[in-house]
Amino acid sequence: MPDPTCAAAVRHSIDKVGIDAGKAVEKAATDTGKALEKAGHPLPNTPASIDIITKATQDASHAINKSVQDVRDTARPFRRLRILETGYSQLPELGREEAGYGLYSYAVLSSTDTNRSTAFLAEVFKSIPAIEQTGANQKQLNIFYVPIKKDKTNDFADAIESSGDDVKKLGATYATSLYDYKVGRTILDHICNPPDDSMQTFCAGDTSRGPYIFTYERPASDMEPVPPPFLFVDLSDIHPGAFGELVSAFRAQVKREDLADGVRINTPRLALLQIVLKGADLLPGVQKTVGDIVHSVGIGGKK
Repeated sequence: MPDPTCAAAVRHSIDKVGIDAGKAVEKAATDTGKALEKAGHPLPNTPASIDIITKATQDASHAINKSVQDVRDTARPFRRLRILETGYSQLPELGREEAGYGLYSYAVLSSTDTNRSTAFLAEVFKSIPAIEQTGANQKQLNIFYVPIKKDKTNDFADAIESSGDDVKKLGATYATSLYDYKVGRTILDHICNPPDDSMQTFCAGDTSRGPYIFTYERPASDMEPVPPPFLFVDLSDIHPGAFGELVSAFRAQVKREDLADGVRINTPRLALLQIVLKGADLLPGVQKTVGDIVHSVGIGGKK
């Protein structure tokens, strides 16, 4: 099992690159100045000053190379622990995530289309347990945050009690009275300011539809911009009847070591279900493929 503090060690080693290189360059400049002053010559063309400059340059290069190697050596054994479960929780405002989870996901609703929002949230509450009900180690949990208005945080328990086993009623209550749409839109703005190359088309289009699912390796609600890798699922053209299948596929996807590999979501079963449901509704127009719905963004914008 990898050391959970390894990521911090990597960041420390990266910082050390700049510090060591700066010290080496500073020492080179100081030694060169002293050598020139001792030689009584304004230009570094005496054998002694040339030797000093050469040695100082070599020292600086050695310091940089050593620090870079330290980063590589520290990062090599680091692997994200396998995610075992997903659990939902409320997010009362940007930047209020709890530290220490393996992955951070967000239910992003930017539109007050209550029918779609209700169906999506109902599926979330039906398929995903509360984070307190999960049994895995915190580092192996994907916490699925659902934004909630700050002044409504105490109302969720009442909504659960009054809804009983009716998840559709719970989803409707959350969508119409509890969900913080401003927070949802702000998270989208962060992803698109500026967007990764693979998100250009999405960010240039109508982002007021949804719902969306956004997953990152650390708290990201107030991160701007958002560097890859990350997983972004656009459900704008998904039939509400397929939300359950997609949420299930999403929960399988986050268990993969490579988060940006969308293989668990890009399934023929989901594509077929999407076509059947839309066909049953006699919806006209060109149907989006699942590949257009899932934006699994790796380093360098690779999908």
